[in-house]
Amino acid sequence: MIQYTVLNDQNVRAIMATYNLGELLSFKILSGRSENTNYLVITEIGKYVLTICEQKSAETTIELADLLEYLDHPNFSTLKIILNVTNKTVGL
Repeated sequence: MIQYTVLNDQNVRAIMATYNLGELLSFKILSGRSENTNYLVITEIGKYVLTICEQKSAETTIELADLLEYLDHPNFSTLKIILNVTNKTVGL
């Protein structure tokens, strides 16, 4: 697994401050085969995956996130997108 983006505590806290997910407790890089860098982020209210899309354009990333949000209906299993505090699917 290639880790494209290295985030430190300050970076993760800055990103998480744009979401209403509670206080950051911990985070770690997730291994796997992906063109993205994924972090497991644990807050006081839950566990989340923070995905940094390095190999996609901003437009493609937003289209994918919007599609996943649209597909998040009962009886359709997909990733759940968490909107940020400005109700956007992607933070740029």
